[in-house]
Amino acid sequence: MKPGSRRTAPVLRNGTYAALCLVLYFAARAQAADMTIPAFLTTAKEDARLSGADERTEFLLRSSANTPFFEKIEFRTETDEFKASRQTYRVRAYPNGWGKTKAEQDEYNATVNSSKQHRDLLVHRALKKRYLLVIDFLHIRSALELNRRLREVYGDRMTVMKKSAGTPGFDITDLLKAAERYAQQQLYVIELENNLSFIENAIFKYAPAQDSIVFDVAGLPGIEQIRTALPDPAQAPDKNNIYLQESSLSLEIARSRYEQEQSESSRLISFLELSYDNQERHDTQEAVAVQLGIRLPFINANRLAMNRKKLRYLDAKEHYEELRLSLAEQLALLCRQLHGLLEQCRVLEAASAGMEASAATLSQAAGAEPLTLLQIKEGGLKSSISLTEIRQKIYTSYIEVLDVTGKLSEKPLRNHLSSALGELDS
Repeated sequence: MKPGSRRTAPVLRNGTYAALCLVLYFAARAQAADMTIPAFLTTAKEDARLSGADERTEFLLRSSANTPFFEKIEFRTETDEFKASRQTYRVRAYPNGWGKTKAEQDEYNATVNSSKQHRDLLVHRALKKRYLLVIDFLHIRSALELNRRLREVYGDRMTVMKKSAGTPGFDITDLLKAAERYAQQQLYVIELENNLSFIENAIFKYAPAQDSIVFDVAGLPGIEQIRTALPDPAQAPDKNNIYLQESSLSLEIARSRYEQEQSESSRLISFLELSYDNQERHDTQEAVAVQLGIRLPFINANRLAMNRKKLRYLDAKEHYEELRLSLAEQLALLCRQLHGLLEQCRVLEAASAGMEASAATLSQAAGAEPLTLLQIKEGGLKSSISLTEIRQKIYTSYIEVLDVTGKLSEKPLRNHLSSALGELDS
């Protein structure tokens, strides 16, 4: 190398550079994954809200009820005239009420189960939120495609009308109405595009590691499959319903706390005490003494506390019954609504099929007016849009039914937006 010259980096030829870019691109694509409906639903089991519930359950499992037969034990000492030879030692124990140990253990077990159940409920809610996002995404994507086609129809109508300007029977007001309808359709398409972008952002918020959304409508359960899967509206909610389970555990906790307070009111022995007088240490019978505290049964200092626990237990019991009746009412209402939507869908599908057949026949006929063909095409697209909206309501109501019955998060977790009801990956 000559003095003063600088070493330069080797220059890649165009072909080598392009090949390197392709390698890097496909390497990045290999690391990224396309997001399917099952993959997105599975993210509910890793929801950020579960960490707090897991921490609480782990803490409870590491602890214990720790309910000995004695509520507390005290060591006491007394000095007479500050002389060590005149020291008295006492050990006083306060026994628990009869049945309190079992009630405290019941409360601990119910609290642990309640914490686990709360986590399951969080997973259930996370699943429902993701199901509804999938349904909204599929609906808006389909509606956007249909409304773009409808916009093209309105544009074609304007073009046909402009070509007929100056001919007999031409009305400028019809052209102006067509232009206004086209502009309104453009605005609606933009609104749908914004809505789709908003839902995509919400989806990627729950699955940031995914690369693209590839939700497929081909595997969705059919209308008849949904109709068959509907429960009997008159059937009472199952006691294993996830909402009833949570309320039942709250009831169990309130009951055990009331029983603890009740056992305190029935406790007759308030304390046991063993004392040793160092001054009388030469005579064991004189040095050792035993004391026993007896509570008078007609004086109950914790009556108000026991009443409060009893009222909380009754409130929890009332809440359980109200929730059970509310779930039954919601299920009956949702089933009625869903049956009505299924019937609307059946009628719309038949009407749409008939309209498509008529449009196909007319389009093949010679001499058909372009505006007439566009009007038939417009009617078919509007019918398809209405059908899309009905189907969104059907799938949304179906998820609501599964939510109320608790089947949405029954284990093993299944993809209820699949006709095969495949299990979600763990």
